[in-house]
Amino acid sequence: PRDRADLLPAPLPDTVIQPVYVGTTRGLPRAGAETDLPGGSRDTLLRFGRYDVAIPPGHRPGQTRRAGTPEAFDPQRHFSLAAAQAQDSSAFRADLRAAVGRTDPAGREVVVFVHGFNTTFIEGVYRVAQLRHDLNLPGVVVHYSWPSAGVPLAYAHDRDSALFARDGLEDLLSEIEAAGARRILLVGHSM
Repeated sequence: PRDRADLLPAPLPDTVIQPVYVGTTRGLPRAGAETDLPGGSRDTLLRFGRYDVAIPPGHRPGQTRRAGTPEAFDPQRHFSLAAAQAQDSSAFRADLRAAVGRTDPAGREVVVFVHGFNTTFIEGVYRVAQLRHDLNLPGVVVHYSWPSAGVPLAYAHDRDSALFARDGLEDLLSEIEAAGARRILLVGHSM
């Protein structure tokens, strides 16, 4: 499944751990789901978290390689999660404030990536980590994950979900500003 994330069993030499801060209006997973990651349903509540993405030593720029099955997972070749932590708004703001405080005082920049159509939660998180790593983006990266169905034939659902999620994005930008960001760079990938 495209919404499955592999967990890194132990740190490997030359693995880069890239923290990705997340704000999402995706609903919680349905009962019995294979993953505890947010799903594709809509929720008016803005949720927060931090996901530490393990970028494998064999990573080639421009790719986010993933295992097709849990048995095929190879931490030398595939993106994975080193840690995942749901946070309330005050914990998110404090964690983000600390990360922003460790950046260049002249910039205090936060790059916010908003994914496009047909994107699962974990695909968006991995893409943000890959962009930060490959492009050596300055500052801290934050991902806004709106409730895409993650299905190629669900364009109408995704279009409506993108409209639905505008308030969540505005609230996330306010949280980032409250965390001390002096400059916010917003990157939108379609829709």
